[in-house]
Amino acid sequence: MKTRSILAALALLSLTILVSCGDDNGANANGGPEYSRATPEGLIRALAFALEEEEIDVYAECLHDEYLFEFLPEDADSAGLPPDGPWWGKTEDVEATSNMFAAAFVTRIECELPVDFGPWATDEGLGFRLDAIIKVTSEAGGYTEPRVYMVQDSYLYAEVVTDPYDGGKWVFKALVEAKKEGLTAGPGPDPGRLTEPTTFGGIKVLFRPEGL
Repeated sequence: MKTRSILAALALLSLTILVSCGDDNGANANGGPEYSRATPEGLIRALAFALEEEEIDVYAECLHDEYLFEFLPEDADSAGLPPDGPWWGKTEDVEATSNMFAAAFVTRIECELPVDFGPWATDEGLGFRLDAIIKVTSEAGGYTEPRVYMVQDSYLYAEVVTDPYDGGKWVFKALVEAKKEGLTAGPGPDPGRLTEPTTFGGIKVLFRPEGL
């Protein structure tokens, strides 16, 4: 699967939709938030829901078995990933996210996933550019205020496809980090401390799976 084709396929169509946990989701029979992967937009809401509610099973359901997350070169270098493969797959991503959910110093996660451009057709599904923001509340070092970890100097390009196990639902096939033109990514955090802004890839680096 060629993740770079997502960047090459960027259309000029501009559609700004604020997608965040809870938007248009209502409540289920148990009073909890309801989400659906029946549409690409619903899939994006489901990912935001999974991050905010720290639901690792829902997070994993949102990812294709062949899913890839492709890092910015500097993030790949920080993660110790080889230059010819600056990415990791579903297993590594789910483990890293699970590590974030389990961290005692993480007390709250807030997520907004605005669609900045899209959708456009890809070889296998649809593409979106997400201008994502993730805020993590941390008690590390006495810090309790929300800190922005997905700073607005990089985008996430998403490729979504129909779920191979359920044709009525959608899953992410790829997420690709990309800088906004003329801007650079923020610095990563000190190891073990959520006190500085960084990119979404930085979160994945900080909570990297064992052995990486």
